[in-house]
Amino acid sequence: MYIDRIKIKNYKQFKDLELKFNPMRNIFIGENGAGKTSLIEAIGHVLGANDRSIENIGIQSLFNTEVIHNYLTSEKKYEDLPVLKIELFIAENHNRYELMGIHNSDSDEQSGLSMSLRPNEEYSKEIADVLENSDIFPFDYYKVEFKTFDGRTYNSYKRYLNYSVIDSTKVNSQRATQKFIESFYFKEKTKEERAKLQHQYREESHRFSEKVLNTADDSKYQLKLNTHKGKVLEENLTIQKNNIDITNFGRGAVCF
Repeated sequence: MYIDRIKIKNYKQFKDLELKFNPMRNIFIGENGAGKTSLIEAIGHVLGANDRSIENIGIQSLFNTEVIHNYLTSEKKYEDLPVLKIELFIAENHNRYELMGIHNSDSDEQSGLSMSLRPNEEYSKEIADVLENSDIFPFDYYKVEFKTFDGRTYNSYKRYLNYSVIDSTKVNSQRATQKFIESFYFKEKTKEERAKLQHQYREESHRFSEKVLNTADDSKYQLKLNTHKGKVLEENLTIQKNNIDITNFGRGAVCF
């Protein structure tokens, strides 16, 4: 078996993409920000079927920013909420019948796997409330689904294709990114401004802990936001360009 074709909708740079692969070898060539890494990661998400990994990355970082912006500036109807979907069409499947079915965007009998991020109907009331009373997109009420074209769910414990990813650009990248953000913050804000911002951040965090995150009075432990670290604000800062987070910049745009 091999991946014959991929279809992507509303994922990162790709609002709507269909790409056919060579059965032997494929080389992606393009300018920075074209989506070469995003394409490889998309394949990895579907094959890996790791919902915890998706949660750690953040659903909001996977959606196409233009699609989200267009929705937020529209009438914001529940039925128009955007859905992210990645489909892998698999060729030469001779014995994995659970991969075969019509649950794909072509609606044809084919073999494949898919990942989708869509509104969780269990939180329909909460989503409706957010759409009516907030300017923030309800990413927190979305769910991730991994399904075969037969319609059955699968997860990281049952992978249908073996794969491996080697990406040397990610070695120590998290620490380097954090150092760059802190350097930029120190450049943009004076010592006095940083002190005021830190204090305001602690105040807002305390207010959130007391009024929103409050636990039962009879509980032995209480949930609180951690504001005791010296760099509590710096460690939660990020940098964006055109609504794209620095962690999702193209490799050529990374300047550290």
